[in-house]
Amino acid sequence: MCNARALVFTQYRDTASHLVELLSRVPGVRVDRFVGQASRPADEGLTQDEQAERIRMLREGELNVLVATSIAEEGLDIPAVDHVVFYEPIPNEIRYIQRRGRTGRRAAGKVTILAAEGTMDIAYLRAGRRRAERMKRMVESLNSKLREAVRRGPRPPPNPLIPAELRTLDGKTDQASSEIYILDDEPEIFIIEDDDDKSKKAVEKAVISLYSKTLERGAAGAGMERLAFETEREGISSSTLKTAIEKLIKDRMITESASGRYLATSLLKSTGNIHEIKVDKIQRGCAVVNVDDTWSAMLTPEDYDGPRNLIKKNSRFRASSKLYSFQGYLYIRVNGIIETLN
Repeated sequence: MCNARALVFTQYRDTASHLVELLSRVPGVRVDRFVGQASRPADEGLTQDEQAERIRMLREGELNVLVATSIAEEGLDIPAVDHVVFYEPIPNEIRYIQRRGRTGRRAAGKVTILAAEGTMDIAYLRAGRRRAERMKRMVESLNSKLREAVRRGPRPPPNPLIPAELRTLDGKTDQASSEIYILDDEPEIFIIEDDDDKSKKAVEKAVISLYSKTLERGAAGAGMERLAFETEREGISSSTLKTAIEKLIKDRMITESASGRYLATSLLKSTGNIHEIKVDKIQRGCAVVNVDDTWSAMLTPEDYDGPRNLIKKNSRFRASSKLYSFQGYLYIRVNGIIETLN
């Protein structure tokens, strides 16, 4: 790790600070965080001079890891790094490509994407990969048309590389290799199939709808007949419904009971006490929630195991969770959603 340089991307500043604290304990890792200029209570931003200093330290080897928010995706002269890590996947193809472009500029690089098994991370992961591939095809098609448009005269004769030149270039590339790690289980590589885009979007929409409906039913589960009736009103066809169910079961987000009803797997792996939670406010890096109409607690992304669409103002749900205190503040760790209450 002493000669390599890595850039870790995460969405929230609090997560960046947490990762810096953990990585600083690893021998050989010289790490700091890289965030924007805006400040908030107990979280100072970085001035332009401080940002420039940390870039210099990475370039000259005083640091070998930077944990960054989206500020490092574009517009700054970040030196080429050997390894880019997505701490969580993102569905936006522009940001996906910008992050990947931070490595593999001068030599072969590597990109690692972390995704939590059984969460909406998997949907975001697939969406980001699919959209990036689609954009790549569009750019290649446009470049081809532009080359034809600007060409004057006959096509130039081919000028292939000689074997000696090929040997010199062997092992070098301007594209980063990519790995995806699925947490909580053995690593698995997800490959995006080249199906029709409209069909994929329909299945993704059905997956989100079905998972929400199983959470709403709680321990009672959701029967196929009822699911078919409700999803038909949303414009989801029976074939799409079947594909979505198979996908949710494969991703271990739902399971089929002996009575033929579908339950969210979070019910089966829940640990801790059952609390009723209401989201009062969304802040940068955390949510403020009301617990059992009694306590106000902080809920951070790393403490939440559930669908992301539930984390919005006034959302209510019952969850297997645990309250704990940290630095004088009350936090809650959500281990699994039992049912939604909205």
